Amino acid sequence: MSRREIRKIVLSFVLLVVFILGWSIFASFVNAQTWDWSPPAPHHAAVCKVQSATGRGSGIYIEYGDLRGVLTAAHITEGQNAKVIFSDGTKATGESTIDKFGHDVAFVFVTHPALLPVLMAITDPRPGERVEFLTVGGPERRLRTFWATVQAIRDRVTEYNCDVLSGDSGGGILNEQAQLIGIQSVGFGENILTDWNGGAYRGSGSASCKPIRDFLGRVAKCGPRGCLKKQDGVQFYPPGPKLIPVQKPARPAAQPPVKRQPPRPPPGLSIDYNKLIEMILAEINLGDFRGPAGPQGPIGGHGPMGLAASPAEIDLDDLAKQIKKRISGSIRIKVRPISKP
Repeated sequence: MSRREIRKIVLSFVLLVVFILGWSIFASFVNAQTWDWSPPAPHHAAVCKVQSATGRGSGIYIEYGDLRGVLTAAHITEGQNAKVIFSDGTKATGESTIDKFGHDVAFVFVTHPALLPVLMAITDPRPGERVEFLTVGGPERRLRTFWATVQAIRDRVTEYNCDVLSGDSGGGILNEQAQLIGIQSVGFGENILTDWNGGAYRGSGSASCKPIRDFLGRVAKCGPRGCLKKQDGVQFYPPGPKLIPVQKPARPAAQPPVKRQPPRPPPGLSIDYNKLIEMILAEINLGDFRGPAGPQGPIGGHGPMGLAASPAEIDLDDLAKQIKKRISGSIRIKVRPISKP
């Protein structure tokens, strides 16, 4: 490789480094002068991303009376179903509705079980009032929070003195009490950045506060459950029918099993078991109790007779005990023992 080629390579590398450093300094200068970043705050968690078949942008999780959902720009959803990605990564898809009077505002019927929504402001902002933008625009679509000032309030649009990026549309604009006063809708002026497909515009505008409140009132009265026929005060949904639970009869407590007592003899009945046993023994023919037969004598015409059967030895006391046991077990009466002679 010749020295001339080496010089070309070194010169190209130096020019590249200078260009990168110069662009970084310029971008830092532009950002520092363009956006007045606001410090982190708990209500920043209400910012979310909104996507539909017609576009994508920012959104803000709000509460208005009994109504909760995501407020965004109408040109993002155009009344179609929209997918919402909350700040904690939770995803939900719901129907959307847009303002019938042409204000660039839409409502998506989704809720989050844990995130706290921001509230809608009761009073309109005034020119010169400081407000805070909450968006997820720009090339990286991440959280952007910055201060701005209200410049003018017209019938349909409120104008601000801040720059906005593509993707900021639909983001919430809050007053210093963290209450919603507008939805980012449009950027004014020239595109100040041309190095990406999106754009950054001098000045911004949003739907005014009063049209947004009127829109939310119509959404609340004609939400997913249908329109109210009559409304008194701020009642956003008709009360549902109160279900009266059927009172089931209480099950009786389990009772312990009842121990059955053996029948007792009638009072005044006494039995003399000694006499009863003597009567039973008198009825027994002891001759029936014989011992085993003796050995057979030799065969012959006049052979001796076989030995006579010896009588059986009977233990009368033992027999009496068995009789007493059977009698007492059947009629369950206390038995007195047999007295020995």
